[in-house]
Amino acid sequence: DASAPDLARALDAEASALFALGRMNKAAAKFEEALEIRRRVLGDSHPLTARTLSHLGATRYELGQLEVARQVLIDALAVLVSAGAEDSPQAAGALNNLGLVERTNGRLEAARAAFERALAINRSRLGDNHLNVANNLNNLGLVDEDAEDWPRALGRYNEAERIIRAVKGTDHADRAFQQTNRGRVLLVLDRMDEARVELDAALELRERALGIDHPRTLETRFWSGLEACLAGRVAE
Repeated sequence: DASAPDLARALDAEASALFALGRMNKAAAKFEEALEIRRRVLGDSHPLTARTLSHLGATRYELGQLEVARQVLIDALAVLVSAGAEDSPQAAGALNNLGLVERTNGRLEAARAAFERALAINRSRLGDNHLNVANNLNNLGLVDEDAEDWPRALGRYNEAERIIRAVKGTDHADRAFQQTNRGRVLLVLDRMDEARVELDAALELRERALGIDHPRTLETRFWSGLEACLAGRVAE
């Protein structure tokens, strides 16, 4: 069917839009439709098949279907290996998604390995100042926090924040994510003054960009309030 590739492309685009809107069940159904067409028309070893698999894996992860997501992402990576694209940015994306699944499952070393491989690919292919590199660094920082390696986590967040500042500027809302992460780690390290600066700045950015009742704003406000309580106990 000559129209099949166009239909798969349209289904993939529609699924991506549904994913962005948070309509994960509908997104998963559309990705499945696109995947069936791509497997039939292109075969199991085509990069576009892997792309749809990777998107489907990310969707299954958001739906909490962790083992299904893990297997889909492993399948996507196998397709990329067979296509000779194991060092591509697309492979890095699949590896990053696999790392998210492994971390949520509590398999920290597997998560670290996936994130570190994704980071190495993105540094090599995209350069040190790309936002995908910052994302990989952030995810590695979360694994370091899970392992209670606070100084290492802080180093990852510092580098990620430097990239975001260089690419998006000092007043972009995306900085609030890194500032919240850094503030949280600085609290654990008992560096209260530094934590207060980070959390106050993150809270201001998130209130302005997202509103006072957004879940991410509330998350930052929690850590900011905890910092205030801890600083008060220190002063007593």
